Amino acid sequence: MPCWASSPARTTACSNCPIPAKCCRCPPLTNVPLTKPWFAGVANVRGALYSVVDFSAFRGGEATPRNSEARLLLVGSRHGINSALLVNRTLGLKGLADMTEEAPADNAPAWSGARYVDPSGQAWTRLQIKSLLDDPEFLNVSN
Repeated sequence: MPCWASSPARTTACSNCPIPAKCCRCPPLTNVPLTKPWFAGVANVRGALYSVVDFSAFRGGEATPRNSEARLLLVGSRHGINSALLVNRTLGLKGLADMTEEAPADNAPAWSGARYVDPSGQAWTRLQIKSLLDDPEFLNVSN
């Protein structure tokens, strides 16, 4: 069952993201100079350093507020990459049974999977984590 996370401008479904093992409160972030504005910094999570990408800013939206609801999704752990996405909150586990699947937009990036619409009309997008981690733009954090 996917874990669902929200970011300021859009909401994203993150497949194969077990809670709580791959999700945590946002610890203090260390700024890294000469990086793109969407690179939020480096965080120490359970003794390991993670590069942190503000997922909303990466997609061209507003920066994610760093408050008590902000969370890190440790998306790269399964793939041997210590990479995390900063999101404004997580919404827990939700099933797809009540949702209607739609095709991704024509101009969607390769890491953007199927879209789903819930009964309230809220659109959700499945995140293809491996494709995101392989995306040259995601990997190029230097300014």
